[in-house]
Amino acid sequence: MKWITGETLCPVEFLTKRQHRGWKFLWQRICSGWDDSVTWDLSSFISKYVLSRLRRFKQLNIGYPPNLTAERWDAKLDKMIEAFELHTTHWEWYSNVPVEERDKRMRKIEQGLKLFAKYYWHLWW
Repeated sequence: MKWITGETLCPVEFLTKRQHRGWKFLWQRICSGWDDSVTWDLSSFISKYVLSRLRRFKQLNIGYPPNLTAERWDAKLDKMIEAFELHTTHWEWYSNVPVEERDKRMRKIEQGLKLFAKYYWHLWW
């Protein structure tokens, strides 16, 4: 009888494919803190992860890059946060808004991600 890797009480033959995947994902989450399911839409997973931390960073932050003022830095952080907010909800609105609105939101996402990349090394306090 073939057994699932790890400590388990269920032989593989008794599990459906979905159940096997569920146990596999559970084992991965226990061992590494995440499972293969996040790779299906990795960009959304990363956006959710970054969004909550970027919001908190803005609350705690006491400085700004040398070439910016505090006000301009806050405005750039707001654009980054908005980009990640839009990206994490894009499944909800992408097909349900007019093309012009969709394009506007997509441009905001692109601009915010460019700012995130540009100021990546400045995300510390």
